[in-house]
Order: sequence, then structure tokens, then C-alpha cells
Amino acid sequence: QLEHPAIVPVYDLGVAPRGYAYFTMKRIRGRTLDEIIKLLAAGDAAAAAKYTRRRLLTAFGSVCQAIDFAHQRGVLHRDLKPSNVILGDHGEVYVLDWGLAKAAGVEDRVGEAVDDLPSATGRTLQGTLLGTPGYMAPEQARGENDRVDVYADVYALGAILFEMLSGRTPHDLKGRPLVEVA
Repeated sequence: QLEHPAIVPVYDLGVAPRGYAYFTMKRIRGRTLDEIIKLLAAGDAAAAAKYTRRRLLTAFGSVCQAIDFAHQRGVLHRDLKPSNVILGDHGEVYVLDWGLAKAAGVEDRVGEAVDDLPSATGRTLQGTLLGTPGYMAPEQARGENDRVDVYADVYALGAILFEMLSGRTPHDLKGRPLVEVA
């Protein structure tokens, strides 16, 4: 439903004879923003020459435009993070993993409350908490899914920008329960 240059198109979807769902998408190539940030933080000279601050900020602008496009069509991403952004070799930028996206007017089906979930930095959590710790807006991290709106995606974009410019995540979650950080 989201036809945009920075959103990977889905060509087909269906149900296989055994009953499981499948989909086919455009094949993309490149590096995730997460990989690039790690290379830059490690002082990789080739990465620094290829992924200049200007190039990264231009790519970030493309991500913001894709998310704005989705928001204008009533879709929230809800799991924006550097590993869900790919930069291609020829200037392409893609926002990936729309698996937790929510269309306006569609109710979430979430499980029971999770009060003391251990923190993790890079894995997507499913259930009551939807998203990736460290990039979730406070209301999202508290599991207040009815309050999650476009501002949660904007918060995640800010966290991505912070990490892109500083080389570190905005929150140190190691060893701390997510609800404590929220």
C-alpha cells in the first residue's frame, strides 16, 4: 500500500498449500545503517571515505520522507532503527521491516502486560511491547499501545539521528529493565 522509492515493494503475497503465508519483494543490496555506524565508530577509513556525514544526512532525509509518506497514508512503522535502513551502493535508501506497522483504524492484537521485561538493544520485541528497546518512545516502551502515534516514529528517527552522529545509542540499556528506562 506504500509505493515510495525508499520503501521496498511487495510484488506478491499469498498462502502456500501447507497453509503458511508468503510474500515476494524486490531484491535489494547494500549495507544497513547499523553496519555503517559500527564501521565508522571503529575508525574504518574506507567506510569514512564512502559514508561521509553529508551522505548519511542525505540518506536520513530520505528515511524521514519515506516515514512522512507512510504517516500521510495512516501507517505507523513502530520499529525504526539503524538495522532497518539500508544504503545501496548507488545512492538508494530503503526503510525495511514493516512487520510491526499499523494502519490507522486497525486494532492491535497484543498479549498480556509485561512489567519486568529484561532489556535488549537490537532485537524486535513482539507482544505487548512492540518495537526495539533503545528506539522506542516512552509511551511505546511502557506498552501504552493506544497512545503510540506518529510521534513514536519521530522519536525513533531522533534516536537514529543521535546514533548516526554520535556513534552510540541514546540509551544505555545494558542490565536495566526496559520499564525502568521508560
